[in-house]
Amino acid sequence: MIRSGAVRSGAVRSGAVRTGDVASSGSNFHDGISFNASSGLVTIKAPGTAASVLALTSAFTFTGGNQSMYVGADGLLKQSVTNTPRIEYASTTIGTNLVTQSQNIDNASWTKTACVVTANTDIAPDATTTADKLVEDSSSTFHILSQSFNYVAGNTYMLSFYVKTAGRTAIQALFPAAAFTTATYAFFHTVTEIGRASCRERV
Repeated sequence: MIRSGAVRSGAVRSGAVRTGDVASSGSNFHDGISFNASSGLVTIKAPGTAASVLALTSAFTFTGGNQSMYVGADGLLKQSVTNTPRIEYASTTIGTNLVTQSQNIDNASWTKTACVVTANTDIAPDATTTADKLVEDSSSTFHILSQSFNYVAGNTYMLSFYVKTAGRTAIQALFPAAAFTTATYAFFHTVTEIGRASCRERV
């Protein structure tokens, strides 16, 4: 099942906390807990007390497996680490979605080569029934879902979509060799790597 462009990254904002080990006065901090993604520091302040500024791993205990994926500070998809917080970063650069009908891959804007798309067959990441199903036909050739747009030299592009298994075990994200020096691609195993898939390249 595939749904692209449905969920934004950036669950944690940066810039909310001042750096330093311990604040001598609580007057410069709001009561509560806040996190600075740039420094990796957490500020904890109870009403009427001084604020403490700690490393995230010192302020809390985290438990969890390594089955999740998240977007790292470099904008690329990362594998989570056991018992380590997964911090997803929002990009500081405003980007533009260059894909038409990015949420509706059954639309005629998408070229379907040796494959079929059925719309709205499963639950998407935002809990709506808007995930489309992509299935290859029986031919012995490449099975491709694609869309063309103009690339600009010097720009960096990122292809990103959500995917989960639906009877198949793998999918490939690809930038064409016509726009780049060579074809840039990444394979994703849809059984063990359920979630957001991404591929990034510079023209």
